Amino acid sequence: MATNTRTSFYTEISERYGPQAVRLLKSYANSNTKLGNMQSRKEFLLRCRRTGVTPQHIVHSLQCTHELVASRSPYNRKLSTSVSKFQKCLLNIEIQDTFHRVRTLNQELDNLRGQIVHTTDPDTYAHFFLTQEFAYHENLRRKSQQTTQKYNRLMNMSVVANQHQMPTENPSAILNATNKVVPPETRILLSLGPKFALPYNDTTQVPWFHLIADVENTLSAYTESTIRDQTRCQVINKIQNFINRNTPFSDPLSKFCKSAVNITKKFITTNPDVLITEADKGNRTVIMSLAEYDSKLAQLIGDTNTYKQLQRCMPPNIWTTQSTQA
Repeated sequence: MATNTRTSFYTEISERYGPQAVRLLKSYANSNTKLGNMQSRKEFLLRCRRTGVTPQHIVHSLQCTHELVASRSPYNRKLSTSVSKFQKCLLNIEIQDTFHRVRTLNQELDNLRGQIVHTTDPDTYAHFFLTQEFAYHENLRRKSQQTTQKYNRLMNMSVVANQHQMPTENPSAILNATNKVVPPETRILLSLGPKFALPYNDTTQVPWFHLIADVENTLSAYTESTIRDQTRCQVINKIQNFINRNTPFSDPLSKFCKSAVNITKKFITTNPDVLITEADKGNRTVIMSLAEYDSKLAQLIGDTNTYKQLQRCMPPNIWTTQSTQA
């Protein structure tokens, strides 16, 4: 069934199948729009929880605590901790409620779909469901763009509010030998040098045995067993608390590192012709063209005074370099 406008479509449906069919189709369209909104909202809330960002509507809902914090009370630390926990609790409940709404809307759509199939003819409901599928994806795309912009604003606000804790770019530690525009987050991340370690998001990646060995090596300098035992207990508690925590790091530095890593991975994926070298002896990271790197490498191994070709155990046309100066 091809119609020119939404009004004419529902008018024709009313004439052919009655007002009950129109109510079913409009209810389906309305629930379909709500489902797209809820799906976008669900992704936004989950993204906030993963990166430890609190949505503004939750922050504003606790404005009554702002005056207490501004009063510089001796209980400010306790108040801030309680507010932070309550905000996370509210976010978790809101995520659960959003999942519940998505399930409810899917059930409503399934129920309406069955009634529409029994009320209208195959050509009518096939055309209607097809247009509703396009409308759903278009609405989801538009809403996702809006929530992405909202999330980026939250991240920028978090970075600005904690600017004193953020790393800064060291221009002398990075050299961009290409004409590519490197994102500022990538430049900062690469200029931190080889001694900078990214925070662990997965506890299974932490070298616990090396950590415990270092602690024991340090404690061996103390002769008093009481000090050693107390320190061991404190270290064990810290490690156990870290393992048991099921929430991501929410401090500004960890959030910046996570965002910078994702931006850097995207830059590398979208620029396969670019090579990022490891920091050299001067702790300088070089961003250069892959073709230029291969050309310079071929020029180096072409020096027969320094390198020679090995013929054994090598496929044809494959070169292996070995220094003749060893």
